[in-house]
Formats: sequence, C-alpha cells, structure tokens
Amino acid sequence: MSTTGVTCPACGRRLAEAVKHCTHCGVAITPRSLAVSRIINNLGWIGRRALGGVFAGGTGWVLAIAVSRTLKFDSAATDPFVHMLNLFPGNTVLSTAIAGAFIGTVGGMIEQSTYKVFLGGALGALGGILGGLSHPLFERIFSGQLYSYSLAMAAAWGVVGCLVGMTSGLLEATGRKILAGFLCGMLGGVVGGGIGSQMYGAMLMEVRSFEGMSWIAGRLIEGAAGGIVAVNAWFFMGLSEKLYIFRRRQLGSGTKKVCDRCHGENELSAWYCAHCGAALQVAASRDQMRVTPYRGLERLANAFDYLSWLAGTFGVVTSAVVFLSFLIENVMFAVFGSLLVALIVYMLAIVFRSVSDAILMGMQISEKLKERG
Repeated sequence: MSTTGVTCPACGRRLAEAVKHCTHCGVAITPRSLAVSRIINNLGWIGRRALGGVFAGGTGWVLAIAVSRTLKFDSAATDPFVHMLNLFPGNTVLSTAIAGAFIGTVGGMIEQSTYKVFLGGALGALGGILGGLSHPLFERIFSGQLYSYSLAMAAAWGVVGCLVGMTSGLLEATGRKILAGFLCGMLGGVVGGGIGSQMYGAMLMEVRSFEGMSWIAGRLIEGAAGGIVAVNAWFFMGLSEKLYIFRRRQLGSGTKKVCDRCHGENELSAWYCAHCGAALQVAASRDQMRVTPYRGLERLANAFDYLSWLAGTFGVVTSAVVFLSFLIENVMFAVFGSLLVALIVYMLAIVFRSVSDAILMGMQISEKLKERG
C-alpha cells in the first residue's frame, strides 16, 4: 500500500514519505485506520451542520415567538401555560414561516453562499407556511392520542423539513438527490419537532414551580426549544448531504477538476463549474489541497464568519417583520424602526466578520514567517 503524502488519521500530521507508522504519534497507517479517520471526519462535518442549526434555530424561535406575542396571536387562551404552548412555532403560519426560514438558511451560511441562503430561507418559509396551515389538520388527526400536542408539531415540522431538505438536491439538479434531501429533511423535521415541542412543554412545566419566570429564563427556554428542533433536523439533513447528496468521485493525480457536463477545467478548490455552473462531481483529497496547520484557528474563524451571516439573516428577517407589522399603524415608525434594527444588526455582523478576518490574517502572517524560516 502506498502511503505517500497521506495525513495521519490520529494526529493530523502530514507524512511526506511512504511510511507504515506515523513518525509523530506512532499509529499504524492502514486502510482500517484511514477508514476510521474518514468516519470521524464525516461525523465532525455533520456535527458542524447540526451546531449551526442550534444557533439558527434558537435565534429563529426567539424572534418567531416574540412576533407572535407582539401581534397577540392566540391571546384568548386564559391559562398561561396553554398560551405559552400555543406560541410555539408550528401553531401559526407566520411564526412557523419565520422559524422555518432561519433553519433553511443554515447550509448556505456555513458554505458562505448568498444564493443558497436565499433559496434555503425561501423554501424554509414556504415549508413553514404549509406546515402552519396543515397544523390544525394534524391536531384533529392526533386528537385524543397520548402526546397529541407533540405528534401534531412533529407532523407540521416534517412538512417544513421536506422543503428545507431539498435545497442542496435542487442545486445538484438530480432527482434522486432531491428525493434523498426531501426524505431526510422530513425525518429530521418530524424528530426535531416532536422532541423540541415535548422539551419545550417540559421546561415550561418546570419553571411553573417557581414564583415567577424572568425574562432571560423565558428567552433561554424558547431558544433551547428551537435549538433542539434545528439540531435534530440538521443532523438528518447533514447525514444525507455528506453521505449521498455531496458524495463525489475522488480526483486522481490531476491538478484540475473537470466538469461532467461541459468538460471545462476548474481549480481544485472549486465546488461549481466556472463555465456552466454545474456542481462538480469530483473532489480533491486533503493531501492534494494546501491545508493550513492552524486547523483550530481556521474553524474558529469560520465560526465567527457564520455568526456574521446569522446576524445578517436576523437583521433582514427582523427588519422585514418590523416594517410589515407596523406599516398600517404608523408608516414612519415602520420605516425608521426597520432601519434602526438593520443598522444595529449590521454593526454586529461587521464585528463578527472583523474578528474572523483578524484570525485569518494572523494565520497567514504566521505561515509566511515560517516559510521565511
């Protein structure tokens, strides 16, 4: 077995020569150890998708419930506990559309693709509208059943997950990949909606035992519930993306990626063809790419970059909601309120992006100093 140029599956060191054991940690370089390393890397990739879902879902839930509370949806409920349950996204069309839009943008924000952010957000919002409209039907279907509330929520969020899961498949433009995303998105939505709504109710019951619930505690419960829904949804969607939708042929000894559709040549770092826009079906190995030795700092920079995208998404959605909510009552307040929200969130996004750029700049300076010796 040739092991020239492989990366150690245990410590990540580059091995420039054909060796049977890593010269740094001593682990055996075998097909089995390399396979275990690929499994761990795949789980890490899926985990980053799911973690991104936690932040987006938590943010979306807090905003969606705040909008429902501001517009006084379901204000007829006299029991505070029932009222809080009815504010959970899935009950109403608008709140479900807002929360679905946030969940749908996760893939695009991680990949830093504005087009995918808008596509995923639009599909998530559309799924939220359909899920919110179908929720009363699911309530009637599961009426009288044990856990009827969570079952209805699971079904409604299964509808949302279907559409969000299709995002990457649509960009790949193949029917099977669209179907795979559809099914895994539905599964993720069902699991996430069921567990998230159940945990939301359980947390509300816990805080009822106290004299009063602080504002911070209420928002934490809402954010945690949204995070639970999104982490489950994106675990299954990430699983389908990594194992099937984004599955690629390994690039051989070439230095260019050739497009299957137009046969145009592209750089090793390209994901889509520069000539026709099709998704490239070949992938360069880690050993063929120039990988920074500062992997931890690189991921930290990516995390701040993701937060910058999330802040931008939050600003766009919140500004639109503020504008539309107050447009009829006070046009001036709607305009200036939405502009103020957009300005504040834009400044926050700039701060996150600046931190990311500073980390990357420091890495580049350090690498250049090492090259100079």
